[in-house]
Amino acid sequence: MKAAVHVYWFESSSGSGSYETIRYNDGTVSCNCPGWTKRTRNGGRECKHTRAVLSGCGDQMAKTHGVVGVILATAEGADERTPGKPQRRFNFD
Repeated sequence: MKAAVHVYWFESSSGSGSYETIRYNDGTVSCNCPGWTKRTRNGGRECKHTRAVLSGCGDQMAKTHGVVGVILATAEGADERTPGKPQRRFNFD
């Protein structure tokens, strides 16, 4: 069963908010930014956030990241709970 295992929050390059990128237990990723939701490339989806996660740079580039359901590490090194923004709902029936 596909399950989210790691979440990254990236600041919008325009400064208008942040985007959530999810890494799943099967190695796939998804993002809620316009680049990922509206573009496909060679039959697959990608954006700069998913490329950062897949290349191993997500931890350094993300504003906040962490294991799903666990205290998150921030770029400043302090710990914080999952930010109080609406969480995406996952349904893999």
